[in-house]
Amino acid sequence: MVLASAEGWELRQEDVDVILRGPGRLEIVFAHFDAAKVERPEGLPPELIGRTRQQGWAYRLDEATTLELISIWEVEAEASRQHLLHANTRIVWELPDAIAQALHALGQAPGTAED
Repeated sequence: MVLASAEGWELRQEDVDVILRGPGRLEIVFAHFDAAKVERPEGLPPELIGRTRQQGWAYRLDEATTLELISIWEVEAEASRQHLLHANTRIVWELPDAIAQALHALGQAPGTAED
């Protein structure tokens, strides 16, 4: 599977690895990606908070690095989605919708489905 966006992002699945490439020669490798290792905060996905929905997950790449994907949108304005990828809560990238949705789908444990 290869998914590319006009904004310069690419998500590629090669055998058991998932590779995310972005602007500025960014490359994040999820070596031996395992959906069972995806951690979902209590109450997600997606949690309704007033008129805002939030969906997210975290994945530990190694002992020092955890990635957290958070998507936020207004119920009445689905087009206003914002997808943020955090690395150890310090570095943040905003992802295009198609790339974020594909990452959310990869984070599904086999045999589960999101609402």
